[in-house]
Amino acid sequence: MQNQENKREKRKLTLPQLKLIVGSAALVVLTVLLTLGLNSVFRHDEKPTHLGFEDIGELATQAAYLTIVEDIDASRELFDVMAHSQHIPHYIHLPFQSGNDRVLKEMNRRYTRQQYLDLVNYAKRVMPGLVLTSDVIIGFPGETEAEAMDTVSLVEEVGFDALFTFIYSPRPGTKAAAMPDPATRAEKQKWFDRLLEVQNHMSAKLHAAYVGKTVRVLVDGESDDPEYPLTSRTEGNRLVRLKGDKALIGQFADVAVTGSNTWALYGEAV
Repeated sequence: MQNQENKREKRKLTLPQLKLIVGSAALVVLTVLLTLGLNSVFRHDEKPTHLGFEDIGELATQAAYLTIVEDIDASRELFDVMAHSQHIPHYIHLPFQSGNDRVLKEMNRRYTRQQYLDLVNYAKRVMPGLVLTSDVIIGFPGETEAEAMDTVSLVEEVGFDALFTFIYSPRPGTKAAAMPDPATRAEKQKWFDRLLEVQNHMSAKLHAAYVGKTVRVLVDGESDDPEYPLTSRTEGNRLVRLKGDKALIGQFADVAVTGSNTWALYGEAV
């Protein structure tokens, strides 16, 4: 075991090494999972260390774009760094899982509905136009319809750009798997469908507001749509399908948005 640990230690990155990697890329997605700690990824002077907010700000100056995907230990300090950097897109993936405090406690989450809302509202205040996505679980063991609708109401209040949504699936050996769960799968599906209805309407409305505008994207590949053969992403990670030559792949481009749906924008390079 010690030998395996030593091998893992040798693969850790120093901050200067990470800066070199970041500086060589046009688009870097840095996942900062502070709840898990960064000791397993970064080291400084041969000793494990955390990546501080000042380091994030310094890293951001090394790249054309740096996206931070943050977990539940996001803070106002982090959002201030993002707001004042010219290189960090205003995009955050901030899971909340449930909009009900009792369910959050059963999930062993270390925050309340109001604490989450306070943090999100601050992020939106210092970063106008913030693109916000999240993870949501419906049907946690013991959850009632009223509690599930608390989640739906939080989604309506926040106005997420997109959600990664799940119906709870038990994992053997976990505490949750042994909890009483009187709600049927059909009931959970009904709650889930309501959640999707609300979010899909919101996503479609947000995307429709881009029609007629020009956005900056990074063209990242080809699609299977012959009318819009290229795929790209805005700095807010929105999917844009576009017309254009595949020579654009790997390049930044300005795109005139001509259409939209729930899941994507459509346009042409200009």
